[in-house]
Amino acid sequence: MPTKEITNGLPSVLGAQVRGDGGMVVSDELAKELNVGPLAVDRNQGIATAHGTAKVDGTYDYPADGRRAGFAYGLLSPVPAGGGAFDECWVRSWPPSPEMRMLIRLSLIPGAGEPNADPPVVSQLNTRKGTEFDGAARFEQRVTRFGAMAALAVGMVLGYFSVRSRRLELASAKHSGVTAATQRLQVGIEHAVVALMAWILAMPMIIYAARSAGLPDLPVMVVLGTKPVLVAAPAFIIGAIAGAATIREKQLFRYFSNR
Repeated sequence: MPTKEITNGLPSVLGAQVRGDGGMVVSDELAKELNVGPLAVDRNQGIATAHGTAKVDGTYDYPADGRRAGFAYGLLSPVPAGGGAFDECWVRSWPPSPEMRMLIRLSLIPGAGEPNADPPVVSQLNTRKGTEFDGAARFEQRVTRFGAMAALAVGMVLGYFSVRSRRLELASAKHSGVTAATQRLQVGIEHAVVALMAWILAMPMIIYAARSAGLPDLPVMVVLGTKPVLVAAPAFIIGAIAGAATIREKQLFRYFSNR
């Protein structure tokens, strides 16, 4: 079976599940064929070879999703990094950095290759979805980029019509002597309390959704999820005050007739 010598850093690049006790790292496909069970069951499980039993330290998944072939069925044998030169140098970099293509060339040993050998190649392991990733452009083109603007519009509309639905009550209050400024202050305070309660209820759901996504940038996800709520809350209050400003005492009879 194909065996490749590696340094101790490659299993982490491949996302392998290892105990760290030392030993071979086996692909999932080969582990199934050799009946290598879960590592937590037997810490002494191994693979019989011509030179004895090779201890298995972990397994790694290598699906056929467009990545370079050659590792889906094989063994990886860790060796000391200073034991000699290697044919390849692997780097996990996210997000992809253009400078990485230059930095990885520092791993080359001048004059170590054969005279007629092919020149070194810097390539991506999986090019199925392209060789470049512009995170900033993708972020600006996301579907939810208009979420804050939509929340602003929805908040103002809800605030406006929530007050307009009480136009008979508010017009009657003005007829009883309540000033316009006092009434707008009252409406603003009432809707501020509603907005605060909505914000308190929304925050746990936003944090839960961000944590459920399993992404490393949890604070960023929470901030992005909070922006529509923070925009909608003042818009709701402003819409309510604007709605209160449109209610006239002289239209009390019409409000009463259309109730």
